[in-house]
Amino acid sequence: MKTINQHLANGIQELNGISDTAGLDATILLSLASNLSRIEIITHGDDTLTTQQEEKFNALIKRRKSNEPIAYITGEKEFWGLEFAIEKGILIPRPDTETIIATLLTLLPNPSAEGKIADLGTGSGAIIISLLTEFKNMLGFATDLNPKALKISHRNAKKHKVDNRLTILKGSWAEPLKEKVNIIISNPPYIPTKTIQTLMPDVKNYEPSSALDGGDDGLDCYKELIPSAHKKLLDGGILMLETGHNQHADIYKLLEKSMWKEVKSFKDLAQNDRVIVALKA
Repeated sequence: MKTINQHLANGIQELNGISDTAGLDATILLSLASNLSRIEIITHGDDTLTTQQEEKFNALIKRRKSNEPIAYITGEKEFWGLEFAIEKGILIPRPDTETIIATLLTLLPNPSAEGKIADLGTGSGAIIISLLTEFKNMLGFATDLNPKALKISHRNAKKHKVDNRLTILKGSWAEPLKEKVNIIISNPPYIPTKTIQTLMPDVKNYEPSSALDGGDDGLDCYKELIPSAHKKLLDGGILMLETGHNQHADIYKLLEKSMWKEVKSFKDLAQNDRVIVALKA
Protein backbone atom coordinates (compact mmCIF):
# COMPACT_ATOMS: atom_id res chain seq x y z
CA MET A 1 0.00 0.00 0.00
CA LYS A 2 1.10 3.57 -0.64
CA THR A 3 2.41 5.67 2.20
CA ILE A 4 0.94 9.04 3.18
CA ASN A 5 3.94 10.72 1.52
CA GLN A 6 3.23 8.88 -1.72
CA HIS A 7 -0.45 9.79 -1.67
CA LEU A 8 0.47 13.42 -1.06
CA ALA A 9 2.98 13.42 -3.94
CA ASN A 10 0.40 11.88 -6.27
CA GLY A 11 -2.21 14.41 -5.22
CA ILE A 12 0.14 17.30 -5.90
CA GLN A 13 0.96 15.87 -9.32
CA GLU A 14 -2.74 15.52 -10.13
CA LEU A 15 -3.44 19.15 -9.19
CA ASN A 16 -0.43 20.73 -10.90
CA GLY A 17 -1.78 22.93 -13.66
CA ILE A 18 -5.21 23.04 -12.02
CA SER A 19 -4.24 25.02 -8.93
CA ASP A 20 -1.50 27.54 -8.20
CA THR A 21 -1.37 26.06 -4.70
CA ALA A 22 -1.33 22.37 -5.59
CA GLY A 23 0.78 21.40 -2.57
CA LEU A 24 -1.45 23.20 -0.09
CA ASP A 25 -4.63 21.94 -1.73
CA ALA A 26 -3.45 18.33 -1.71
CA THR A 27 -2.40 18.61 1.93
CA ILE A 28 -5.77 20.07 2.97
CA LEU A 29 -7.65 17.32 1.12
CA LEU A 30 -5.43 14.60 2.54
CA SER A 31 -6.04 16.00 6.03
CA LEU A 32 -9.80 15.94 5.39
CA ALA A 33 -9.71 12.37 4.08
CA SER A 34 -7.45 10.96 6.80
CA ASN A 35 -8.58 13.00 9.83
CA LEU A 36 -4.92 13.85 10.40
CA SER A 37 -3.70 17.39 11.04
CA ARG A 38 -1.27 18.91 8.56
CA ILE A 39 1.52 18.42 11.09
CA GLU A 40 0.56 14.76 11.53
CA ILE A 41 0.69 14.27 7.76
CA ILE A 42 4.32 15.38 7.88
CA THR A 43 5.29 13.40 10.98
CA HIS A 44 3.43 10.24 9.90
CA GLY A 45 4.50 10.33 6.26
CA ASP A 46 5.61 6.69 6.23
CA ASP A 47 2.25 5.41 7.55
CA THR A 48 -0.44 4.13 5.20
CA LEU A 49 -4.09 5.08 4.71
CA THR A 50 -7.01 2.75 5.15
CA THR A 51 -8.84 1.72 1.98
CA GLN A 52 -11.72 4.01 2.95
CA GLN A 53 -9.36 6.97 3.51
CA GLU A 54 -7.62 6.36 0.20
CA GLU A 55 -10.92 6.25 -1.67
CA LYS A 56 -12.08 9.45 0.01
CA PHE A 57 -8.81 11.24 -0.82
CA ASN A 58 -9.02 10.20 -4.48
CA ALA A 59 -12.63 11.41 -4.64
CA LEU A 60 -11.66 14.79 -3.14
CA ILE A 61 -8.76 15.17 -5.59
CA LYS A 62 -11.18 14.44 -8.43
CA ARG A 63 -13.50 17.20 -7.24
CA ARG A 64 -10.64 19.69 -7.08
CA LYS A 65 -9.46 18.63 -10.55
CA SER A 66 -12.88 19.67 -11.83
CA ASN A 67 -12.04 23.17 -10.47
CA GLU A 68 -14.40 22.96 -7.51
CA PRO A 69 -13.07 25.46 -4.93
CA ILE A 70 -11.34 24.07 -1.86
CA ALA A 71 -13.75 26.01 0.39
CA TYR A 72 -16.75 24.19 -1.06
CA ILE A 73 -15.01 20.83 -0.72
CA THR A 74 -13.96 21.36 2.90
CA GLY A 75 -17.01 23.40 3.86
CA GLU A 76 -14.96 26.16 5.46
CA LYS A 77 -12.81 29.19 4.72
CA GLU A 78 -10.45 31.25 6.87
CA PHE A 79 -11.11 34.99 7.04
CA TRP A 80 -9.52 37.47 9.44
CA GLY A 81 -7.97 34.56 11.32
CA LEU A 82 -11.36 32.92 11.89
CA GLU A 83 -12.85 29.80 10.32
CA PHE A 84 -16.21 30.27 8.60
CA ALA A 85 -18.62 27.63 7.37
CA ILE A 86 -19.08 27.90 3.60
CA GLU A 87 -21.24 25.98 1.16
CA LYS A 88 -22.24 26.12 -2.50
CA GLY A 89 -24.42 29.11 -3.25
CA ILE A 90 -22.46 31.35 -0.87
CA LEU A 91 -19.65 33.66 -2.00
CA ILE A 92 -16.26 32.55 -0.68
CA PRO A 93 -14.67 35.34 1.42
CA ARG A 94 -11.48 36.80 -0.09
CA PRO A 95 -8.38 38.24 1.59
CA ASP A 96 -9.01 41.54 -0.25
CA THR A 97 -12.25 41.93 1.71
CA GLU A 98 -10.27 41.98 4.96
CA THR A 99 -9.40 45.55 3.89
CA ILE A 100 -12.83 46.55 5.23
CA ILE A 101 -11.95 45.21 8.67
CA ALA A 102 -8.50 46.77 8.70
CA THR A 103 -9.86 50.13 7.53
CA LEU A 104 -12.56 50.34 10.19
CA LEU A 105 -10.03 49.41 12.89
CA THR A 106 -7.93 52.34 11.65
CA LEU A 107 -10.89 54.72 11.71
CA LEU A 108 -12.12 53.46 15.10
CA PRO A 109 -9.01 52.39 17.04
CA ASN A 110 -10.95 52.09 20.31
CA PRO A 111 -12.02 48.41 20.69
CA SER A 112 -14.53 49.51 23.34
CA ALA A 113 -16.40 51.72 20.87
CA GLU A 114 -20.17 51.37 21.03
CA GLY A 115 -22.75 51.65 18.29
CA LYS A 116 -24.70 49.76 15.66
CA ILE A 117 -23.20 48.36 12.49
CA ALA A 118 -24.98 46.76 9.52
CA ASP A 119 -23.61 44.50 6.80
CA LEU A 120 -25.71 44.62 3.64
CA GLY A 121 -25.66 41.48 1.51
CA THR A 122 -23.86 39.57 4.24
CA GLY A 123 -23.40 36.17 2.54
CA SER A 124 -21.49 33.98 5.00
CA GLY A 125 -21.48 36.78 7.57
CA ALA A 126 -17.68 36.84 7.55
CA ILE A 127 -17.34 40.65 7.57
CA ILE A 128 -19.86 41.55 10.26
CA ILE A 129 -18.90 38.61 12.48
CA SER A 130 -15.21 39.49 12.25
CA LEU A 131 -16.01 43.07 13.20
CA LEU A 132 -18.14 42.01 16.16
CA THR A 133 -15.25 39.89 17.47
CA GLU A 134 -13.09 43.05 17.35
CA PHE A 135 -15.68 45.47 18.75
CA LYS A 136 -17.14 43.71 21.78
CA ASN A 137 -19.63 46.50 22.56
CA MET A 138 -21.07 46.86 19.07
CA LEU A 139 -24.46 45.54 18.02
CA GLY A 140 -24.64 44.08 14.52
CA PHE A 141 -27.24 43.65 11.79
CA ALA A 142 -26.90 41.56 8.64
CA THR A 143 -29.20 41.56 5.62
CA ASP A 144 -29.44 39.25 2.62
CA LEU A 145 -32.04 38.04 0.14
CA ASN A 146 -30.56 34.54 -0.05
CA PRO A 147 -32.19 32.17 2.51
CA LYS A 148 -29.06 30.02 2.46
CA ALA A 149 -26.96 33.06 3.42
CA LEU A 150 -29.26 33.84 6.33
CA LYS A 151 -28.93 30.28 7.59
CA ILE A 152 -25.15 30.01 7.29
CA SER A 153 -24.47 33.49 8.68
CA HIS A 154 -26.50 32.53 11.76
CA ARG A 155 -24.46 29.33 12.03
CA ASN A 156 -21.21 31.30 11.82
CA ALA A 157 -22.39 33.88 14.33
CA LYS A 158 -23.19 31.14 16.81
CA LYS A 159 -19.82 29.46 16.19
CA HIS A 160 -17.96 32.67 17.00
CA LYS A 161 -20.25 33.53 19.92
CA VAL A 162 -21.61 36.82 18.58
CA ASP A 163 -25.14 35.59 17.85
CA ASN A 164 -26.42 37.44 20.93
CA ARG A 165 -25.28 40.72 19.34
CA LEU A 166 -26.19 40.03 15.69
CA THR A 167 -29.66 40.37 14.17
CA ILE A 168 -30.01 38.67 10.78
CA LEU A 169 -32.73 39.99 8.47
CA LYS A 170 -34.07 38.92 5.10
CA GLY A 171 -34.37 41.65 2.50
CA SER A 172 -32.67 43.92 -0.01
CA TRP A 173 -29.78 46.08 1.17
CA ALA A 174 -30.82 48.39 4.06
CA GLU A 175 -34.58 48.01 3.63
CA PRO A 176 -35.05 45.40 6.42
CA LEU A 177 -33.35 47.59 9.06
CA LYS A 178 -35.92 48.75 11.60
CA GLU A 179 -33.67 51.47 13.02
CA LYS A 180 -30.86 53.73 11.94
CA VAL A 181 -27.27 52.63 12.52
CA ASN A 182 -23.84 54.22 12.94
CA ILE A 183 -21.97 52.22 10.33
CA ILE A 184 -22.99 50.42 7.14
CA ILE A 185 -20.61 48.10 5.30
CA SER A 186 -21.07 46.08 2.14
CA ASN A 187 -19.23 43.97 -0.40
CA PRO A 188 -21.79 43.99 -3.23
CA PRO A 189 -21.48 42.28 -6.63
CA TYR A 190 -19.29 44.56 -8.78
CA ILE A 191 -17.93 42.54 -11.68
CA PRO A 192 -19.26 43.69 -15.10
CA THR A 193 -21.43 41.00 -16.72
CA LYS A 194 -19.16 40.64 -19.76
CA THR A 195 -16.17 40.00 -17.49
CA ILE A 196 -17.71 37.03 -15.66
CA GLN A 197 -16.74 34.54 -18.38
CA THR A 198 -13.10 35.65 -18.19
CA LEU A 199 -12.80 34.67 -14.51
CA MET A 200 -11.02 31.54 -13.30
CA PRO A 201 -13.10 28.34 -13.73
CA ASP A 202 -13.37 27.78 -9.99
CA VAL A 203 -15.08 31.18 -9.72
CA LYS A 204 -17.27 31.41 -12.82
CA ASN A 205 -18.37 27.77 -12.76
CA TYR A 206 -19.02 27.39 -9.04
CA GLU A 207 -19.57 30.63 -7.15
CA PRO A 208 -23.04 32.23 -7.30
CA SER A 209 -23.36 34.72 -10.15
CA SER A 210 -25.79 36.72 -8.02
CA ALA A 211 -22.86 37.55 -5.70
CA LEU A 212 -20.51 38.45 -8.57
CA ASP A 213 -22.47 40.06 -11.41
CA GLY A 214 -22.78 43.83 -11.05
CA GLY A 215 -24.52 44.45 -14.37
CA ASP A 216 -23.20 45.97 -17.58
CA ASP A 217 -20.88 48.46 -15.87
CA GLY A 218 -20.51 46.64 -12.56
CA LEU A 219 -22.30 49.46 -10.74
CA ASP A 220 -25.92 48.27 -10.62
CA CYS A 221 -25.83 47.31 -6.94
CA TYR A 222 -24.11 50.53 -5.85
CA LYS A 223 -26.87 52.53 -7.54
CA GLU A 224 -29.42 50.75 -5.32
CA LEU A 225 -27.31 50.29 -2.21
CA ILE A 226 -26.04 53.85 -1.70
CA PRO A 227 -29.49 55.54 -1.49
CA SER A 228 -30.77 52.63 0.61
CA ALA A 229 -27.87 52.99 3.04
CA HIS A 230 -28.30 56.78 3.25
CA LYS A 231 -31.85 56.35 4.61
CA LYS A 232 -30.74 54.05 7.40
CA LEU A 233 -27.53 55.79 8.51
CA LEU A 234 -27.47 58.27 11.36
CA ASP A 235 -26.16 61.75 10.49
CA GLY A 236 -22.37 61.56 10.35
CA GLY A 237 -22.58 57.77 10.02
CA ILE A 238 -19.97 55.80 8.13
CA LEU A 239 -20.56 54.01 4.82
CA MET A 240 -17.88 51.52 3.74
CA LEU A 241 -18.01 49.82 0.34
CA GLU A 242 -15.71 47.26 -1.23
CA THR A 243 -15.19 47.98 -4.93
CA GLY A 244 -13.32 46.82 -7.97
CA HIS A 245 -9.86 48.36 -8.29
CA ASN A 246 -10.88 50.59 -11.24
CA GLN A 247 -14.36 51.65 -10.12
CA HIS A 248 -13.62 54.33 -7.55
CA ALA A 249 -14.05 57.34 -9.85
CA ASP A 250 -17.46 56.09 -10.99
CA ILE A 251 -18.62 55.33 -7.45
CA TYR A 252 -17.46 58.76 -6.26
CA LYS A 253 -19.96 60.21 -8.75
CA LEU A 254 -22.76 58.20 -7.12
CA LEU A 255 -21.95 59.71 -3.72
CA GLU A 256 -23.68 63.09 -4.17
CA LYS A 257 -21.88 65.92 -2.39
CA SER A 258 -25.11 67.17 -0.81
CA MET A 259 -25.64 63.76 0.84
CA TRP A 260 -22.08 62.52 1.54
CA LYS A 261 -18.85 64.10 2.74
CA GLU A 262 -15.20 63.20 3.39
CA VAL A 263 -15.17 60.51 0.70
CA LYS A 264 -11.87 58.59 0.76
CA SER A 265 -10.34 55.49 -0.80
CA PHE A 266 -8.28 52.83 0.97
CA LYS A 267 -5.95 50.31 -0.65
CA ASP A 268 -5.63 46.55 -0.15
CA LEU A 269 -2.32 44.76 0.44
CA ALA A 270 -1.65 44.72 -3.31
CA GLN A 271 -1.99 48.53 -3.28
CA ASN A 272 -5.18 48.47 -5.34
CA ASP A 273 -8.04 50.80 -4.44
CA ARG A 274 -10.39 48.46 -2.58
CA VAL A 275 -12.60 50.31 -0.09
CA ILE A 276 -14.47 53.61 -0.29
CA VAL A 277 -15.49 55.35 2.92
CA ALA A 278 -17.99 58.21 3.09
CA LEU A 279 -19.77 60.03 5.89
CA LYS A 280 -23.46 60.89 5.74
CA ALA A 281 -23.70 64.66 5.48
